[in-house]
Amino acid sequence: MPGPSRMAPETTTTDELSLLSARVAEFEAEKEAWHERAGSSFEADIRELAEQMRAVLWISSVNNQVKFYVGRAYERIWGRSRDELAVNPSDWLDAIHPDDRARVEDARPSQVTGKYDVEFRVLHPDGSIRWVRDRAFPLTNARGEVDRIAGIAEDITERKRAQEVLETVVAGVSAKTGEAFLESLITHIADVLACDWVMICLPTGEGLMLRTVACCQEGRIVDELVYDSRQAPCEHALGGAFVFCSGDVQSRYPEDTDLVEMGIESYIGAPLKSPSGEVMAILVALKRGPLDDPGLARSLFNLFSDRAAAELARTRAEEALRRTNEHLEARVAERTADLETTNALLKTSEERYRVFIEQSSDGFWCIEGDGPIRVGRLGDDAARAVLDSLRIVECNDVLASRIGQASARDVLGLPISDVPTVWQGEAERHLLELLRGKRRTAEFETLVTDENGRHRVFQNKIVGILEGLELVRVWGTQIELTDLREEEQARRNIEIQNEAIIQSALDGIAILDMQGNFLEVNAAYTDATGYSRVELLQMNVADLNAEDQVGDIRHHLELTRRDGSWRSESTTRRKDGSLFEVEISARYRDLDGGRVFCFVRDVSVRMRAEARERQHLAELAHVDRLRTAGELASSFAHELNQPLAAIVSYTKGCERRMRARGDADSEELHALEQAAAQAERAGATIRSIRNFVSKRDQQKLPCSMNQVIQEAIQLVRNEAKQKGVVIQLELTESDDGVLGDVIQIEQVVLNLARNSFEAMAETDAADRVVTIRSRGSGSGMVEVAVCDTGPGVPPDQAQEVFEPFFTTKSDGMGMGLSISSSIIEAHGGRLWLSPRPGRGACFQFSIPAYSAERPHAH
Repeated sequence: MPGPSRMAPETTTTDELSLLSARVAEFEAEKEAWHERAGSSFEADIRELAEQMRAVLWISSVNNQVKFYVGRAYERIWGRSRDELAVNPSDWLDAIHPDDRARVEDARPSQVTGKYDVEFRVLHPDGSIRWVRDRAFPLTNARGEVDRIAGIAEDITERKRAQEVLETVVAGVSAKTGEAFLESLITHIADVLACDWVMICLPTGEGLMLRTVACCQEGRIVDELVYDSRQAPCEHALGGAFVFCSGDVQSRYPEDTDLVEMGIESYIGAPLKSPSGEVMAILVALKRGPLDDPGLARSLFNLFSDRAAAELARTRAEEALRRTNEHLEARVAERTADLETTNALLKTSEERYRVFIEQSSDGFWCIEGDGPIRVGRLGDDAARAVLDSLRIVECNDVLASRIGQASARDVLGLPISDVPTVWQGEAERHLLELLRGKRRTAEFETLVTDENGRHRVFQNKIVGILEGLELVRVWGTQIELTDLREEEQARRNIEIQNEAIIQSALDGIAILDMQGNFLEVNAAYTDATGYSRVELLQMNVADLNAEDQVGDIRHHLELTRRDGSWRSESTTRRKDGSLFEVEISARYRDLDGGRVFCFVRDVSVRMRAEARERQHLAELAHVDRLRTAGELASSFAHELNQPLAAIVSYTKGCERRMRARGDADSEELHALEQAAAQAERAGATIRSIRNFVSKRDQQKLPCSMNQVIQEAIQLVRNEAKQKGVVIQLELTESDDGVLGDVIQIEQVVLNLARNSFEAMAETDAADRVVTIRSRGSGSGMVEVAVCDTGPGVPPDQAQEVFEPFFTTKSDGMGMGLSISSSIIEAHGGRLWLSPRPGRGACFQFSIPAYSAERPHAH
């Protein structure tokens, strides 16, 4: 690529000017060398890119006498070597078809302006022709002067060939419609693609059977064929797929033996779809051999399958319209014949129509203009003018009553725009289309509000009666849909109400299919389970049941189907994993394969209450047994007291006799003394038990708190010894007195002590210690504390332990502390639990102190 020209330094007579010029020349030379090095690298990249292009990139002098560069694609597109072009720069022009060469030469001057864009044919040495599109644009040097021309020449032979084929086919079918169009279309496709068979096939309605509506076999139209498309490529095309096989159809569809028998190697099948997407037919081409030009074949089929589909749709619409007209005309003829039989006096068709429409419960009307109307040639303004001239010439009393008129006579002659049930914006649009020839029938709905404010809905159908190309009248029918629509709205309202009832129900409601999948749930069910509605509708009811009940689900669903209903209690799992008891009432309905409607009630609260009631009854029974035991103990104490008294009396009598005989130091006397002491002790114990269990009114007397504690401990020492418990007494030396019922205070101390024994059951035997201490509080109260070394009471149960029936023991009543608290409060004191974290429990109670000086001190 030529670089910028170098400037030689000027020669002057002065040394200074010569030196300056030499420096400038040196600088310019260095700059030019740098640009040449950079340009050389860039030019190499561009050249490599140009060599890879499918189009020809070329660069030449302005006069095209010198070709600086021509891309490699030149040899493929021109069919000549670049070496020949280097020798003869006009070789590319000589290869242009003689009919196009002058046009190309005339356009070459526009290369300098960048407007050169021409298409021409190139003759290859073998006589073949390629179409080329050549464009050019100028290249300027550093001074802004055009010194070269660059261009791109691309091969457009395939596009030209497709265009020529398309023009040929279009020219052959453009003037035809219907069956003639279809036959012309497939004949041209067969000719262009050199196919042996081209046909358009329709489903017969019997399985996958097809029949041809147009069939070209080896260049001629043949009669209708019927064939089975099962396991054939036509089956896939009929399913909506575009099937294209060039040379390999037998291997792709080996089950279709007809392809082998006919020697078919190539197949094209395109579905012909209606505007709604329905496959109406298929366009099929078959060839005994590979397709000559697969790309052209695919493009042609894609294009003309749409045109064939449009023609089929139009034909189908015309056929439907024809059948509709025939049906309407047949119905009119039938009604006319019936009316003629009924009334021989009706001699004109207008009178026959009158009887027919008056007997109908639907509205009938007919409109006419001032004369026949030539349809299809009216512009918008002309069509509206004709529309304004239309008048009601026929109607029945039903229609008249709908617009508030007494009879049909009051309506005849009115402009259609004065009939509100007929004249609506929708009606105007359809009538204008009818006047323009775009349709002959139309159906639409109109909405009218009557004088009572009721919205009335009418379905209208209009039919244009043509005589040739002239519209002579328009008949219309009007069916009232108001009651039907109101019933539909009422059903929707009921559905909305039912939905509201379901969603507002306090019980959970779930609808299941016969596999146990959730189909619908209400808000109460989602609240109870913790799952959202969206989550539940993706789940099975087995996902919510306890693990031991999962296998019962299908059995219960089948029971519900068999018996119609089912009721039971079950355990349901919430989203957080917790379980709760539910009562289920289910009913089966035979809808969509079976539906089970379940009403689910959370009964966990009720069942807990029932459990508490059963526990309470058991505890009451325990109380009753204790009362009975107390009565027995009192009876035993009474019966044993007298024998013990006799034993004491006899032993003391023996003591006196032995002393009288002088045996005061004998072992026998010592034994008798011990026997008398133990008998007295047994009697005291029995009296204590009798007093403890006996029913009696509260008797408050002055007593020593220390003595009460010691007497109570005497009753449980044997029990403490059996349980390995050491009892430590830390009693106040002042021995403060209280005013109280000794038996009841002993009962409190006994209960607290026994509770401590049981609390230390799991404690090491060496550590089981119960400490009972008493002291004066300094505020007029005597305090007693019973402390153990057991595990203690959890902080969250510190207040609950005093509630009635609260217990942590399987055989306990939970009444001991409650009764003890009541006893202490009746004495003017209180009972409480002192915290001792990690060191056991310590229960304390206080009672007002008593002294002779202050008998009523509190």
